[in-house]
Amino acid sequence: MDLLAGYSSDEEEQDSVDNTSRLPSAASFFSPALPQHPKEGPTRHHGRKRTFEHVEGQFATHIYIAVPAAAVEELTGRAIHALQQASGETSPAVNLLNCKELHLSLSRTFTVQFHLIEPLLARLQQELCRSPPLGAFSVSVRDVELFSNDERTRWFSSLSVLHGRSEIINLIGRVDAALKLFGLPVYYQDPLPHVTVAWTLSPIPETSLVTSSSGQGAGFNTSETKHINHETNTHEDVQTSPLWTVNSVCCKVGSRVNIISLT
Repeated sequence: MDLLAGYSSDEEEQDSVDNTSRLPSAASFFSPALPQHPKEGPTRHHGRKRTFEHVEGQFATHIYIAVPAAAVEELTGRAIHALQQASGETSPAVNLLNCKELHLSLSRTFTVQFHLIEPLLARLQQELCRSPPLGAFSVSVRDVELFSNDERTRWFSSLSVLHGRSEIINLIGRVDAALKLFGLPVYYQDPLPHVTVAWTLSPIPETSLVTSSSGQGAGFNTSETKHINHETNTHEDVQTSPLWTVNSVCCKVGSRVNIISLT
């Protein structure tokens, strides 16, 4: 099955192939020159742990909007400070996301079997481009929020979406419609669209976490998601990022990124 390595999984969450006009055919991935599955090691993921085991023939998949680093760079320092302060440690190890990793999730990370990849991509394109068309729209972020993952093994500092929130929730609904047809997990109810910029393995005390008003959040456990609106985010102290334009959606399957245009 090494011929399927064009989709080799490199992370739980997401190189770029532009498929805006035509989705790839299965034959396009059968090449001996394609990269092999990367070797795992204790330092490869900086201490991060997978939430599901790798299974041959199944590929980690994530649907998201790519975020330009320039859109959030002015708020990065604020996000790091919030994570450090909440951890309670003197010098907690905080990891910034690589600029190529910045994203706004439209789905959970899930696995898909090889024979379903093309049908899923085709259905996603159909749903994302159906009438009424969304077209390009503008997004900005503000407000530092801290999230934990389901397993309470990592904590994230994120920036919540301000402008473009309704369009993003619309996209989430369209992605959900495609996933349901394949029996794949849909996104969480009452999503909180956000861009994660940093993470840590240093625990955030449960006493410092508060449950969101809906008890649910975007990309995390639907019954236990916790987040913090950082205490310095008063009405007088909130910063807002510059607007940026969203005109495409990314679907990463293994290590391959497929781009679907919204215009």
